[in-house]
Amino acid sequence: LLFVLALSLRLWRLTYHSFWFDEAVSAGWAGWRAADIVRVGMELTLDKHPPVYYLLLRGWTLLFGTGDAAIRSLEALLGALIIFPIFALGQRWQCRAGGAVAALLAAINPFLVWYSQEARMFMPAAAFALLGLWAFVSLLDDAHSRRRALLAWGIFVVATLAGVYAYLFNALLLPVAGLWWLLAVGRAWRADRRRLSYVGLAGGSALAVVAVGFWPLARQAWAVSGAEATPGRVFQDAGVILWQLGHAFLFNKARLGSWGDGLLVLAALAVLIGLWPGSPASGAREEPSARPAWRGRGRSELAVALLVPWLIGNLLLIRDARAFAEPRYWLFLVPFVCLTWAAASVRLIANGRLTSPIARTGAGLLGGLLLVSLLAASLVALPWNWRPE
Repeated sequence: LLFVLALSLRLWRLTYHSFWFDEAVSAGWAGWRAADIVRVGMELTLDKHPPVYYLLLRGWTLLFGTGDAAIRSLEALLGALIIFPIFALGQRWQCRAGGAVAALLAAINPFLVWYSQEARMFMPAAAFALLGLWAFVSLLDDAHSRRRALLAWGIFVVATLAGVYAYLFNALLLPVAGLWWLLAVGRAWRADRRRLSYVGLAGGSALAVVAVGFWPLARQAWAVSGAEATPGRVFQDAGVILWQLGHAFLFNKARLGSWGDGLLVLAALAVLIGLWPGSPASGAREEPSARPAWRGRGRSELAVALLVPWLIGNLLLIRDARAFAEPRYWLFLVPFVCLTWAAASVRLIANGRLTSPIARTGAGLLGGLLLVSLLAASLVALPWNWRPE
């Protein structure tokens, strides 16, 4: 049902806006021969984006044509499909309700809907990245099943490489996967050393294959990036950039004045609560598929997913002052923001470890307020996606 909701919103008024220049570029590349797309995409000079998205779009247009709706429907479908890994990660890290809330927030998020209706690589790359990271989480947890572990290993490698070869900034999630692996190794060392060799070998080998596969592109990207880059300063205007990213992630095109500022403050509070140390949604019903080794670990993984790319992006400012020039560059972070918002809301509403009735009531009311505010923000801002301006 959440997938149907997400897909319906992404197909709604799909051609309301005419193609802008970058979408025309996508449509133009889709008409090239596959060999030429690969050659130019790997050179990163005539076009600054790798070839996977253009190859995918070429195959899509050969099947469905080159009309506006046909071209954009690829992004709409992939944008709706991210609901599944978001739900799966939320359920594994929190509970079933956490997965459902995160998927709902992602389904109606104006920023995700907007870029699911744009014929560019940002949404497809984010979908590949999220699929790969979900597979990586499953790989580290599925030591009991060789078949499932092998499948997860393959999905992680293929989806992750597809993501970075569609959009270079996806590479900022590779250190995230590496730190997730180290966290899993540390937990296995402390809690279950019988799993230590499996976690170390399975995760380490997958990361090594991805690193080797990404190296040619990374080397070429570094070689050509300095020619046009203007150096900046580390953490330059960091507070302003965070505020701009938060506004884009929550409202996208909407301008809601002081009401919007208040909702953005509540959204920031939800992020802090979602990442705050302590029990997750312990009052929520546990799912049979939620293994004890993973219960409550989502806070560390979400903190890594949100903070590490942002920190690396600030380091990249030394080489290129445009690292934060457009919020769309950071689209792949929005699913993790939705997961954090959901974790905060469900955690407060469940509040299973609070003993005082007053404290439980207060936490539940705060969780309900956060959830209603986040849903209301999306519902109010979403119609702005289809305004002439």
